[in-house]
Amino acid sequence: MKKRLVINRENFCHYYIETGNASEAYRKAYPCSVSWKDGVVQKRAFELLKNPDVLCRMNELRDEACERFDMKKDDALRFLAGVVNVDPIDIVSTGKDSYIVKSIEDVPKSVRMCIQSIKNTQYGIEIRLYSKIAAITQISRMLGWDAPVKSDVSTNVRMIIGDEK
Repeated sequence: MKKRLVINRENFCHYYIETGNASEAYRKAYPCSVSWKDGVVQKRAFELLKNPDVLCRMNELRDEACERFDMKKDDALRFLAGVVNVDPIDIVSTGKDSYIVKSIEDVPKSVRMCIQSIKNTQYGIEIRLYSKIAAITQISRMLGWDAPVKSDVSTNVRMIIGDEK
């Protein structure tokens, strides 16, 4: 049988899952803490994060969210790979010495998914794609490529203490 938390702790768990910030979650769950010093809130939030019942409840909430959310790790990796591999030329039509932005309907869906923003500027339309470097960095994290590399370094050191004769 699951152990029920008091309402403030339950709210803390929900807010923490939502924001990822323990201090912010604590302030939302415990409104009286809004006027408290940051250090006090951080300490109390950290103590809650160490509480086994709170940790158990947060794990339950994460599991429930994963069940509701249909995206898998492979889907995220596929999207990030699309960002890395997108060709900006797919967004424009080229003419002699000119580039014309295609109608959004003419841009392939795989390329449209990589568009972060579109806006009109005084110089024309600005299309910003997601960062390829950020996508590569995220892929590296997800696949463990950025794990620390173990280096075995050994040296011989001669120490002289006192006078050597």
